[in-house]
Amino acid sequence: MTQEESRHESSSPASLNGFAGHSPAGNAPNPAWTAGHIRVDPEFVALIPPLSTDERSQLESNVREHGCTDSLVVWREEGLLLDGHNRLGICRTHDIPFAVREVSLPDRAAARRWIITYQLGRRNLTAEGMSVLRGMLYLEQKKPEGRPEKLGHNGPVSDGDTASSIAEQTGVSPRTVKRDAAFAAALADVAEAIGDDVREKVLSRDARISRKDVVALSALPDEEKLAAGRLLVNGSCRRLSDALRDVRQAEAVESATGSPSIGAHFAMVNGDLVDVGDGLDAESFDAIITDPPYPKEYIDCYAKLAAAATRLLRPGGSLVAMAGQSYLPDVIAAMCSAGLSYHWMLAYLTPGGQAVQIWPRKVNTFWKPLLWFVKGKYDGPWCGDVSKSDTNDNDKRFHNWGQSESGMVDIVRRLSRPGDRVLDPFAGAATTGIACLRLGREFTGIELDEKKCALACDRLRAESFGSSLAAELSGQSALFSQGEQS
Repeated sequence: MTQEESRHESSSPASLNGFAGHSPAGNAPNPAWTAGHIRVDPEFVALIPPLSTDERSQLESNVREHGCTDSLVVWREEGLLLDGHNRLGICRTHDIPFAVREVSLPDRAAARRWIITYQLGRRNLTAEGMSVLRGMLYLEQKKPEGRPEKLGHNGPVSDGDTASSIAEQTGVSPRTVKRDAAFAAALADVAEAIGDDVREKVLSRDARISRKDVVALSALPDEEKLAAGRLLVNGSCRRLSDALRDVRQAEAVESATGSPSIGAHFAMVNGDLVDVGDGLDAESFDAIITDPPYPKEYIDCYAKLAAAATRLLRPGGSLVAMAGQSYLPDVIAAMCSAGLSYHWMLAYLTPGGQAVQIWPRKVNTFWKPLLWFVKGKYDGPWCGDVSKSDTNDNDKRFHNWGQSESGMVDIVRRLSRPGDRVLDPFAGAATTGIACLRLGREFTGIELDEKKCALACDRLRAESFGSSLAAELSGQSALFSQGEQS
C-alpha cells in the first residue's frame, strides 16, 4: 500500500451508481484549504471501514517519507471531509502539507452515498468491509434522506429493484445485497449501543468478531447486548455464544445471591456453594480446584461439592479437592457418593518450616492429599502426582486458611490447560483465582463470607489489571480468622 487513495480501483466511483458529485476546475486540487479549515463529521467517519493497525502504520510511514501525495476530498459547500481521514490525522500530527479536492453535493444524503460509493472502490477491503458498504448503499438508496420517493419508468422503485441494481454494479446477487443490508444495520445498532470500537473489531484485518455474531448481538435485549458486546470487544470472549454464557451465568448468580464482581477473565460471587451452583450453567467448567475446610464438622461440604461438580463439570472434567488427613476415609466416602469416578490422589508438598502439628495424632505433616475425581472418562494430559509449593512459602497474608500462590500455581498448571474455565467453590481470598489468571485460565470463585469475597475481588482486579493495589494488599496481614485448619 502506498497511500490511501492508491487503494481505489481505476474506475470512477460514478461507475457504481451514476452519482459522484462534481468539483470545480475539473477536479483540480485546491491548495487554499488548511487542516484547521477542514471539519470531520463522526457520521461520515462511521461510513468508512477502519484500517488495521499494520495498514495505518504503513500509511503513516509512507506519508512521513513521501509526503501526502494524494489529495484529500472535501464537501465544498460544508467544508466536511469526505475522503482522507487517516491522512488528515497523520498530516495534522506531523505538520505535513496536503492538497484538497472539492466536491459539490446537494445534501448530507448525497454526501453519504458519495463516501460509500468511493469506499467501494478500495482494493484492500475485507469481505466484511465490502459487505457492510454494499449494505449501507442499499439502505441509503432505499430511503433517501430529504428526497421524494424514487420513481422508475413505471412508478416507485421497489426494494427488489434497488437490490438488483446494486447487485449488478457490485458483482453479487440481490439476496447477498439484502443480507449485507441486515449486517450493516446490525453493526450500526451495535456500535451505537457499545461504542465505535466494535467496528474495528469487525471490519479491519485485525477483526475478531464475525458478522454472524454482529447480527445476533443486535437482536438481543439492550442490557445483554451491552454486556455481551463488551466481552467480545475487549477480547474476553471470542464468540457470542461464550459471551452470552458468561453474561447469563452472571445474571443467574446475581438473581440467586446478590451482586457478583466480574472482570475480564474472572467472576467472584458472594454466596453459598449450593445456592450459587444452582444458578451456574450445567457442564460449563473444565475443572474445579478447591480447598474446603478440613475439620470434622465440615465433611458434609465435600458431599455437597461432589454433587455440584457432577452437574457443573463438562464430561471428562476434573474435581480436585485438597483435604486434611485426620478424616480422610470419611471425606473420600462423601465424595464418592455423588457419582463421580475416583481418579487418583496427588501429594501436595509444603517443604521447609511449614509443618503443621496435628496434636491429636502426634504428627508433623509436610504434605496434603489432593483428591482427584473425574466426571466420566478423563481426557486431559498426563500428570505427575507430586505437586509442591516453594520452600517456606507459608502464605497466610490474606486468609488464615489460605494456600501459597506458588503452590496453587503448580496445582492449577498440572490439572488444567490454558483457556480452561476453572471454578473454586471455597474461594476464600482467591489464591486459586490468582493462579488461574497468571496461567491464562478463566476463573469463577464462590465465597460465603462477604468480607473475604470483597478482598478476593480486590486481589483479582489487581492481578488482572496490573494495579499497584497488588503491592498494597501484599502488606496486609491475615484479616479474617475462622479457626484453625490443618
